[in-house]
Amino acid sequence: MDLGFLWVYSESRYKVNGFTITVYFNNDLYGIEAVLFDPNKVHNVKLNGNIDNVGNIDLNGMDNSGNVVKLEGKFLENDPTGRYGSKKLNCEVFAVNYYTSYDKHNSLIFGNDFGYRGSINNRYSRIGADNDDLVELAVKRFIDGVNKRDKKVVADCMHYPVRVGGDRGDRYINDKEEFIRNFDNFFKPKFSKAISNSRHYHLFVSKYDEAGLGTGLVFFIKNGKVSKILNLDR
Repeated sequence: MDLGFLWVYSESRYKVNGFTITVYFNNDLYGIEAVLFDPNKVHNVKLNGNIDNVGNIDLNGMDNSGNVVKLEGKFLENDPTGRYGSKKLNCEVFAVNYYTSYDKHNSLIFGNDFGYRGSINNRYSRIGADNDDLVELAVKRFIDGVNKRDKKVVADCMHYPVRVGGDRGDRYINDKEEFIRNFDNFFKPKFSKAISNSRHYHLFVSKYDEAGLGTGLVFFIKNGKVSKILNLDR
């Protein structure tokens, strides 16, 4: 595991808004910072702690309501799900338990197979963004626009030409007028509900230098504009 890099772990790439943790391995070898996201319980809680020389992790933090959040975990040498076959693992699979004053959760989470330079306070640096808050505000504007069925606002959130894809293949929309004409075809009830259930701070950085919403419904570039919309037929 490279020091000074951010690594993202999630329960499943196919589970919308599942448990996600972004881990930063400090340059002092055993120090760790992390951001924990669980849409049903705790949102974007910053944690600090340590990892020992056999892969055990101990992290602590506090949510916005003042509740103590504690996470304990261990990197596994073998994948019990078989996703990685029989190979010996390094930091690809992470078994975690986290506790708050009102709940307990355990999960098996998987890495995104690549790390990138950045920090907990600038998780979107790989996409060229200097301010995480501005990116998340732009994402919130997009989600709010979809919820309100405001075609003009959503169209203004696009970076043209914007890639739109589904089971029937991909296409490119070249301008706002074309996007507005096709809005109802893109944002059908099932897909719109998935967007509505997303959170603007539940983003991950892809190897294509974009920030993905949830598990990859929509992707954003450094100015917060939408570069592609996928899984329309999910």
